Amino acid sequence: MKRRTFIILVCAVFLAALISTIFISCDNEEKLQYTDTLKHYTSDGKTQAPGEDMTEFVESELPPESFVGTVIEEDTYYMVVEPNIDEDEYNISKKIRFEYIHDHIDYLYGVGRKVVITYIPPISGRKTIVTDDIRHDGFEEFELSVQYKKDSLPLYAAENYTGDTLVYIANNTDFDENASDFSLYYLGLSDVYVTVDGATLPLKEALTYGKVTLDGIIADCNRLSSLGKIKSEQYKDGGSVLFDFGDFKIIKYHTLEGNRDVFIGTSDMDINAIGRLHMIIRVYRHYEWGLRLKTKDVTNKGATIVFKQFGGNVTGTLQTGEAFYLEKKVGNKWISVDTKPLIDYAFNMVAYGIANNDETELETEWEWLYGELEKGQYRIKKEVMDFRGTADFDEQIYYAYFEIKE
Repeated sequence: MKRRTFIILVCAVFLAALISTIFISCDNEEKLQYTDTLKHYTSDGKTQAPGEDMTEFVESELPPESFVGTVIEEDTYYMVVEPNIDEDEYNISKKIRFEYIHDHIDYLYGVGRKVVITYIPPISGRKTIVTDDIRHDGFEEFELSVQYKKDSLPLYAAENYTGDTLVYIANNTDFDENASDFSLYYLGLSDVYVTVDGATLPLKEALTYGKVTLDGIIADCNRLSSLGKIKSEQYKDGGSVLFDFGDFKIIKYHTLEGNRDVFIGTSDMDINAIGRLHMIIRVYRHYEWGLRLKTKDVTNKGATIVFKQFGGNVTGTLQTGEAFYLEKKVGNKWISVDTKPLIDYAFNMVAYGIANNDETELETEWEWLYGELEKGQYRIKKEVMDFRGTADFDEQIYYAYFEIKE
């Protein structure tokens, strides 16, 4: 009897263990199947093999990012872009591929054109970025501001200033060879600035970098006018329009004679601005090499000159030498700074290359030649060559401005 009871008890224990094992196995199988499902399918129905990177399928919670780049390859369903050198994306990748959400069957942006691309970050580690938010007329949001010519003059000169100085800035095709052919002028202004993409910079520089376009600016003028935020007046000369921002005006000519130029000028500028072309005209038609100079680490003994080159039309290699010349602003004129008395000097005949699409720094000390500079506004003059070969080069003058405060 005891033997039989023992056998029954053993069988019961074995049966209970077997049933428990079966339930655990089924539960694990369900969990495994659920886990595999997560690995193989995303919320939008796309599939991915187990173990593969799912970064590009993960929805980002970061706000959209935008940058300017140049189209280097495109089709109706994708685009390859080289970010501008001053964009953060340039440090991530020199070439970035974007796929469109919808095929652009009837429209291509054009290889070589600058575009503003908005995407959902992150961009690093992703094989493909999908977006249809691409603009060819610069950033949508920007703000213009101006500096009057008289603001940079001494008081006595500003009081007698007529404001008629007309400055040629550039042709629209200098910024985009596929754009319409017309010119940009400033009337009575030292410069025009644009605040865009978190920075304020001269309008010409922003146009060169593709952050804004003249077509985009005129489109924004029309938008602001339609909303009643600025005043506008259209003329019966073919369709010219004057936009009044209060402290400055913009004229977009559209005459029957074919004038399509854009004027940005003082608050008293009128539609007859084009008629003042015969007055004092300062035309800057320098070769457009995409080169700008600035200074840093300035002391009264020397400074570092920064050659910032981006875009432009360079036919050879940009070079500069050791020679430099200092000028000081006295009243409204730039006067050459006197060198030390009885000093006999000569600059070494060397050439320093200026890197393309990059910044090149050149340390310059002037104490040995000019002594320690006094308080005031100065500029340093540098000669730059577009060198193609012996006796085959173009040359022009560039200035970097700085101030000695003490």
